[in-house]
Amino acid sequence: MKAPSVTNDTADSSATEAQILAEAIIDTVRESLLVLHADLRVKSANHSFYESFQTDRADTEGRLVYELGGGQWDIPALRRLLSDILPNNGDLQGFEVDHTFATLGRRVMLLNARRIDHLQLVLLAIEDITERRRAEERQKLMMAELGHRMKNLLTIIQSIFELAAASSPSIEALRTAFPGRLHALVRTHDSLMKQEWAGTDLYELVRQESAPYDQDGGRVELDGPPVTLDHSASLPVALLLHELASNAAKYGALSVPQGRVSVRWATDDGSGGRWVRLHWTERDGPAPRTAPGRGFGTTLIERSIAYELGGETALNFAAAGVECDVRFPLRRASS
Repeated sequence: MKAPSVTNDTADSSATEAQILAEAIIDTVRESLLVLHADLRVKSANHSFYESFQTDRADTEGRLVYELGGGQWDIPALRRLLSDILPNNGDLQGFEVDHTFATLGRRVMLLNARRIDHLQLVLLAIEDITERRRAEERQKLMMAELGHRMKNLLTIIQSIFELAAASSPSIEALRTAFPGRLHALVRTHDSLMKQEWAGTDLYELVRQESAPYDQDGGRVELDGPPVTLDHSASLPVALLLHELASNAAKYGALSVPQGRVSVRWATDDGSGGRWVRLHWTERDGPAPRTAPGRGFGTTLIERSIAYELGGETALNFAAAGVECDVRFPLRRASS
């Protein structure tokens, strides 16, 4: 019994169906893909290639790969891959090309190539990893910045502890005074981390430090334009606000139900750029002590802004309540 014969029409139909299927599969690949003849002219390309490189079939098929996009693909690294390396290897994975394209700008491409010898074809897959590389570079910079900021933070903590210890009459007093300042630093540091060290919103910083003493709301009035503090200013300003708020809660306007605090700020032009002017005013509280002394909290209020930012602080124990005027640069020139 003879086997059924396969007609030419049937074979052609099967080949056509196989080609259609292969092209459909290639079009579903998310990477850009070129099918090249042995002479490196383009046989076909998938949808991702046309979309990514802003070209069409008429300007692609039949052209030498180095001629694509008006010569944009005439890249020395690509020539080395296709002309020197690939002929000696069946396939090549992870070949990275960094090139500036006329229509796309600088891009980083990851190329994977494979020879299909019995068809005299070359498959060239092109993955744009530019954003991935940028993200990796940003992460490296962030890690280096984090290490630098952590060293600064530890130095600040050490200074706060040493000054607090020197001005505390007992271990118990130190245990009471130190944690609050440490928590103020930690809160601000956490906020900076969430913002990737881009800065801190002044309104949120004031609200954050005053909120524990204004549980019902309305006792601390905030007024000022949107201001984003540079990371170098965020920690010392947070410490200043913490001292003012905690002192108000212990001895000043926030220590009695009727007391109120007003915090207002504005910006102006000064030496080296924009400066912030912040005014803290307490009212309807007990009269400030006539001899407050110069404990660590007072010293921190008066000196931290000047020492850390080159700014100015004026603390006044007026009869109507404590007032504090602060002026500091929005961004420190050396940061």
